[in-house]
Amino acid sequence: MLKALQQPQLKRLWFGQAFSSIGDEIYRVGLTWFAVGLMGANTGYLAAGQTASLMLLSFIGGKWADRWHPLRTMIGVDLIRAAIVVIPVVASFFMQVPMWMLWSMALSLSALSAFFDPATQATIPLLAKDAETMQSTNGLMSTTIRMARMIGPAIVGLLSAFIPMIHFFTIDALTFLVSAMSVRTLKDHVPETPKENVPSVSFSEALHSGFALIRSKPGMTYVFISKALTAGTWNLALMIGFALLVHQVTNGDARMFGLVMASYGVGNFAGALFFGSRPRKRLWFMLF
Repeated sequence: MLKALQQPQLKRLWFGQAFSSIGDEIYRVGLTWFAVGLMGANTGYLAAGQTASLMLLSFIGGKWADRWHPLRTMIGVDLIRAAIVVIPVVASFFMQVPMWMLWSMALSLSALSAFFDPATQATIPLLAKDAETMQSTNGLMSTTIRMARMIGPAIVGLLSAFIPMIHFFTIDALTFLVSAMSVRTLKDHVPETPKENVPSVSFSEALHSGFALIRSKPGMTYVFISKALTAGTWNLALMIGFALLVHQVTNGDARMFGLVMASYGVGNFAGALFFGSRPRKRLWFMLF
């Protein structure tokens, strides 16, 4: 994995995405805790809305992102996300943040991820010099996301006693700006490429073609459904379940929630390092 960091352009990309991933986890913990305080068990509807928003936009995000320059897409999405996530922060100076504002922010950020992630995946092959480096970069990015699940919640746990919960959204906005600046430094390494051969598709066409592709590939329907069920269960049982439990047991101690989620991140990161270094045999068995 560390081979990717030997190339300056990949190191800059990783630096920005590391900050952004940590900010995403800070935002995720902050939003969940905020929503639990306002909605209680109904926070599950918010999580379901985020998942549905990401899933629907994922069918078109890749197709539309293919028609745009990946760096401009990443920078644009980062700046839009920074602006969106700071709106509740500004509003908090004048009023109590309304629930509809949190809903709008959560759904918008989930939807924008459907454009940012394909652009990132399209950028890596353009920066990596060979297949081995590209594989190393993909592994590094995946490991960084798992590290963020450990670092982001720990930051919330350590700082929640000193700063209001709403300002964890401010931190997330700053990480988006860092990501945008790091991506901008890569413009000389990702040349402009013509997109004339990429057909324009509507939302309904992209959605239909996505489901058609899933049905046409043996096993993909199972993977799609199992992934949806796993992600849904993860959100409900882990994020929301722990948030409700910690909120009840500790009488609303955000510090403890951050530390509990950081402990999950430690286990997730350790598991990735252990199993990632072992040979992958009987992959179908591993799915079960």
